[in-house]
Amino acid sequence: MEDSTSSGDYDGSYRTPTISHRAGSGALADSVLFLDWHGDGRGYGRHDYTGSPTV
Repeated sequence: MEDSTSSGDYDGSYRTPTISHRAGSGALADSVLFLDWHGDGRGYGRHDYTGSPTV
């Protein structure tokens, strides 16, 4: 992903907002990420991630 200005200047990076929440020691969650790569013609792709008690 790249961030760009309206004049087309690319800096090679992209930052999204961060969601933060304090969880207890036994917290575990699954997540889903939807990405749409611009110009690939495939639309949104789903990426599933299963929560794990191991880091």
